[in-house]
Amino acid sequence: MAWVSKCLGVTTLLRELTDAPTDLLHSPRLLLQTVGLQFCIFVLDAFTLWLAFNAIGEVPPLWALFVSFAIASMVATIGPISVGLGTFEAASVGMLSLLGVSVEAALAGTLLLRELTFRLPMLPGIWLARREIRRSQPNRTDMRTWTNLLPILALGQACFVSQSTGPCKSTVDCRANLPT
Repeated sequence: MAWVSKCLGVTTLLRELTDAPTDLLHSPRLLLQTVGLQFCIFVLDAFTLWLAFNAIGEVPPLWALFVSFAIASMVATIGPISVGLGTFEAASVGMLSLLGVSVEAALAGTLLLRELTFRLPMLPGIWLARREIRRSQPNRTDMRTWTNLLPILALGQACFVSQSTGPCKSTVDCRANLPT
């Protein structure tokens, strides 16, 4: 049993949790601030859902969008799939249809919301991550140059081999002699 906790990092996690400052847990100001900011996130995401519905031409009441977004977020959090992929959409469309929105509009609005709030913010992160990876590997351009030369070198070797058995008639002949 000890090897399981060591492999999964449970002991390190528990050690870090016990070393965490406990005075923050008893701070009513911090708790109120955290709850208020989380509520603002829900309101702004519900407003984004309302804007998505405005874009498709059907505008349900804002309270219905807030309720459906909150319940869909809870289902996505509790659900077994990471970041609620699929479970959020299903719960949102189901709640919106229960609250009187057509299924087609609910699906379109929910998918538009997920594109705007989930996938679109990933693009700058991907760009920044790739930039940092390139920055941390300064000799990557040298490797890219050698990688581009490998097929040419292999083609030359194949032509050399074929010249010992007979002259190459064309580059197609040489490519046929490439080692596999």
